[in-house]
Amino acid sequence: MPGAVRAAEDLAMSQAMYGGSALRPYPKMSAKARPGAGGGREWVAAEKVHGAHFAVVCDGSGVRPAKRRELLSDELLDDFFGVARIWPGLAVGATRFAASLRAVWGETASVTVYGELAGGCYPHPDVPADPACEPVQTGVWYAPDLHWLVFDAAVETADGRCWIADRALRASAAEAGLRCVPVLGHGSAHSLGICRVCSRAWSRGCSGCRASRATSPRGMCSSRPGSGGRTMGPARWSR
Repeated sequence: MPGAVRAAEDLAMSQAMYGGSALRPYPKMSAKARPGAGGGREWVAAEKVHGAHFAVVCDGSGVRPAKRRELLSDELLDDFFGVARIWPGLAVGATRFAASLRAVWGETASVTVYGELAGGCYPHPDVPADPACEPVQTGVWYAPDLHWLVFDAAVETADGRCWIADRALRASAAEAGLRCVPVLGHGSAHSLGICRVCSRAWSRGCSGCRASRATSPRGMCSSRPGSGGRTMGPARWSR
């Protein structure tokens, strides 16, 4: 089948470019692109967390951490914002997440979970600092400790690559004990394009943090909620 041949070619190219690893870097999202407004399609707007891209690849060789374009060895984990401190828990959660998706796509499916590492500092007089942490980003504060928020996932099988619809993503994450980026709203592309919702809910829920005036969404990303559990591409745009 042409689709399967194309997927195999894409995978071979990815492996050649990225050292033979199973990591498929997350596609760049355009801040200018907008989806078509027709068809009455529903979209989900999620907070664009101000952090560092961190992914987990779950395949036949195990569970492996990665930054945007390369896998991270055990030796490099601590150098990546000290993520080694929370990696054992993330590895367990990602394994459970992958198991949930493999129940649908098959036991041999390779699953890549994409998320944003955030936190590491919360400058508030009532919130004790964690001296072992460093801020992942500055100017937008979430928590004194590190947190990983899932925003997308892809499944790779012999038939090609599929992206997980938002509802399936959040259901699998909840089952696995993982946190997803907060949802800001649902609706048409037009209504979400003018969305001005601010959400501090997840930062208030982390480590008992109080709301900070300096903490507000960096932006938003929108995606289709999906009813069948999969999409053929990361149908998202950012702003």
